Amino acid sequence: MVAENAKMNATSIVLFARNDVINPIKIHLSARPDDYRQAVELRHIQGLSRDEVARQMNRTFDEVRGLLHRAKKKLHAAMGNTSRYV
Repeated sequence: MVAENAKMNATSIVLFARNDVINPIKIHLSARPDDYRQAVELRHIQGLSRDEVARQMNRTFDEVRGLLHRAKKKLHAAMGNTSRYV
């Protein structure tokens, strides 16, 4: 039982830390064009591959790569050091 509680506490800490990183990113993403927001959410928040993102967005791999690159540049400019997680 103690081991289970320790495991649950560790999981809770990881989830909290992840949300602590993701929430500011989501806030800044909401101010970006829909294509940027969708590409970043699918790739970096949901963890899809670029190929999977391209399929879901009905785009080519190169288009998704460009969207992600431009979105990251805008996020870095808007967020400063906080954006190091993207």
